[in-house]
Amino acid sequence: MTVNLWKKVPIAVAGLAFASATAAMDIDTRVTQLEHQMKQVRTETSMDTYGAETASALPNTTGGDWFINLGVLLMEASPEGTEYCYTDQDNTASTYPLKGQVKENKLDWDWGLTVGVGAGLQHDGWDLQLNYTYFRNAHSSSAAGGRQGSVVATRGTPRLNANNAGVQLINVNEARSSLKFTYSDLTLELGRDYFVSGRLQVRTFYSLEAQWLKLNQDIQYIGGDLLGVNSTFVEDRCKFWGLGPRTGINTKWHLGYDFSIFGDVDVSLLYAHFDVSHKENAGADPINNAIRLSGDTNRFVPEVHYELGLSYDRYFDDNRHHIGVKLGYTADYMWGVNQYIYNFDNSTNRYGRMTENLGMQGAKLTVRWDF
Repeated sequence: MTVNLWKKVPIAVAGLAFASATAAMDIDTRVTQLEHQMKQVRTETSMDTYGAETASALPNTTGGDWFINLGVLLMEASPEGTEYCYTDQDNTASTYPLKGQVKENKLDWDWGLTVGVGAGLQHDGWDLQLNYTYFRNAHSSSAAGGRQGSVVATRGTPRLNANNAGVQLINVNEARSSLKFTYSDLTLELGRDYFVSGRLQVRTFYSLEAQWLKLNQDIQYIGGDLLGVNSTFVEDRCKFWGLGPRTGINTKWHLGYDFSIFGDVDVSLLYAHFDVSHKENAGADPINNAIRLSGDTNRFVPEVHYELGLSYDRYFDDNRHHIGVKLGYTADYMWGVNQYIYNFDNSTNRYGRMTENLGMQGAKLTVRWDF
């Protein structure tokens, strides 16, 4: 019995040695795998320090890094400074109490478009894209005093139609105004899209933005005590081209089932050149009774934009393609874009410059295709 036990000792020792060697190999393999994984999640900063690396959130398509954005806008623009008259319940327009309504051009809802193209870069998950937005709108408005009321002109030069310096254009029978608005925006954008947690996605970006904007308003005042059967016409033009930096952040919170809530905000500061003109004609004598003024200038135009909505993302064709759909509410606000020239002193024909703002808001539907 003792002899048999001694014969089994070498076998047990060999088994232990084999198990130890296997365990050692398994530990080495695990350490190698761990080192590889640490290299994937660790980053070295420009300050020679180390920290966690954020995971790229670019669509993980196979075989391509390009993408296209196409979108439609249903927008409303609200430029300030388009008031052209007010109504008064008194047909003399010179007695109190004064009760009426100020009339301005309020642009209706209209369609716009956005288009963009971009590519994911190989360096650190950055992307580069070029985006263009176009939107235009127009609106016509009028006011009439009727039998018991009057219309008071608030734009133009009251003395333009007068036969002498003591006669002022106080009230007219009717006022008409038409406004045309055009907006174009082009951005070259560099950004990085990454995850800061398992469900929260963030993209920071920096852009060079170019922007074009036009405001054209034509006003006609008709009839009244001074004009009689004639009219007076006012034509205001303000357009600018601006260039400047833009930066912001895009966020996306993944809800599950390919749906997400997104929220974007960005700010820009454009240095713009304004081309401004003001013209007036008296219908009774359009050659002699005419005003032609120009007021070109340069201004800084700050702008803030945000968008909030719901998105849906889906991969197909074995992850060769990705489609993302976003539907949200979008709004822009720009300072000092309306630089119309106006008469602020009727007795001496003195003119000044408006500095009015512009707001835009509406719905935006965007489709992105990665391939």
